[in-house]
Amino acid sequence: MAQSTWDEIFSAADARVARECSGFTTLIGLAVAPSFVVGGAVGDSKVYFLEEGGDFNDLSERQRKNPPIGGGCSWTTLFHLAEAKGSLLVVSDGVWKYAGYENLKDAAKEIPNAGVEGLRDCVLSRQGGSLPDDFSILGMKI
Repeated sequence: MAQSTWDEIFSAADARVARECSGFTTLIGLAVAPSFVVGGAVGDSKVYFLEEGGDFNDLSERQRKNPPIGGGCSWTTLFHLAEAKGSLLVVSDGVWKYAGYENLKDAAKEIPNAGVEGLRDCVLSRQGGSLPDDFSILGMKI
C-alpha cells in the first residue's frame, strides 16, 4: 500500500473521531501477508516484531504520540517488513508500559500459544490486581 493510502485511512479516522467522539485515541493499522507486514501508527500503542532467530524490534518506535487520533491533525508514521518470518505483537500502552520489555519479548516467543494471556497476568501481578490503563493485545505468527 502506498503512503498516500495510509495517509487517507488515518486522516479519515482522525476526522471521524474528532467529529463524532469528542475524544482522543491511538491507532495502529496493519496489512499482513505471508512474509510481509506494512502499516502505520499514531499515538502510544506499539507494534513489535520478534524475528525467527531472536531480534525483537519496535516497528512503531518513530511514531508520534501527539497529536493523537481525534485532534484533527494527527501524523502517521509508516513501517514495513519484507521477508518477515516470526511473531507480531500489537499492544496498547496499558500493556507495554506495565508489562516490561522482557515480558513482551517472552510473550512474543510464545505466540500463538499462551504468550498473550500471560501478559495480562503479568500486568495484574505488577499492579496489585487491577489494570492501570487500557489493555489491548493482538499477537500472530507470520
